[in-house]
Amino acid sequence: SQSISRGSPLSEQSRMSQILHLAGVAMWAASQYANYCCHQSLARNKDKSRRVSSGGYLFNIVTCPHYFFEILSWGGFNLA
Repeated sequence: SQSISRGSPLSEQSRMSQILHLAGVAMWAASQYANYCCHQSLARNKDKSRRVSSGGYLFNIVTCPHYFFEILSWGGFNLA
């Protein structure tokens, strides 16, 4: 059996794999929370005939932030 010494290319790949996994999980979790906040903002909309928010939680920067965070969520899922 081969032992992996510190600083070897195999240990570096393993460490990078762990970092990417944790980054993917963090990106997924943060995106899911942001998506939830967007949906809450839409649910609080007083004018139910309009499907837009009055502002807040990135609605004044991005047209459809809930879709934006959905895409980021899948990106994080693929990293993990």
